[in-house]
Amino acid sequence: MEKKKVRATRTNGRKDSNGVFKAGHNDRSFSLENAEHVDADRSKWNVYWDYLQGYNLADENGVRPERKYLFDEVEYLYYHKQFGDSIDAQNERHEKSRHTERIRNVRQIMEDSRTCPEETIYQLGTKDGYEDPAVFVKVAAELFAVIQEKYGSHMQILDWALHMDEATPHIHERHVFFADDGYGMNFPKQEKACEALGFHPPKPDKKIRPIIAK
Repeated sequence: MEKKKVRATRTNGRKDSNGVFKAGHNDRSFSLENAEHVDADRSKWNVYWDYLQGYNLADENGVRPERKYLFDEVEYLYYHKQFGDSIDAQNERHEKSRHTERIRNVRQIMEDSRTCPEETIYQLGTKDGYEDPAVFVKVAAELFAVIQEKYGSHMQILDWALHMDEATPHIHERHVFFADDGYGMNFPKQEKACEALGFHPPKPDKKIRPIIAK
């Protein structure tokens, strides 16, 4: 019997009407009591991965190893290490120019919709039929490894999670693009990063909103 085809979907975004997307949604580091769309009993079968700690999976009894860092903490550590010098230098320039209202810390950069991580959701199928999650997660992991190897000079995959506790298995993957801030240091700049990687905007004449100074 011919296997029924399933639809593959991929969507990108940084925010919705509630604000920027939170990493805590993906590794379930929030109270699930009022999350009606989440079956908390199945959350133990979710698969988590981040660039610092690797995989986090439950054993055959559903027991998950304790993690030292949650996704939000992993992302903060990356932003602090990768962009902290640039942020400090920017703040010094703002202070010298008497624009102290422009001074921002690492957390504020992480929560700005222009400089926060971008999130991609992958799904194979719908609640009425979907690909074997074991195959799905294996293919996705291989894809992420290829993406990181090919574009890692200007982007970093921070973390991803396979959710088995909702209607349809799907993966949330979060990454950040970065490029030279003009002073020899890295800063979250998707447009500049894509340009450095050989990609150009479909509307090159469209003005891009600056992201360093408010």
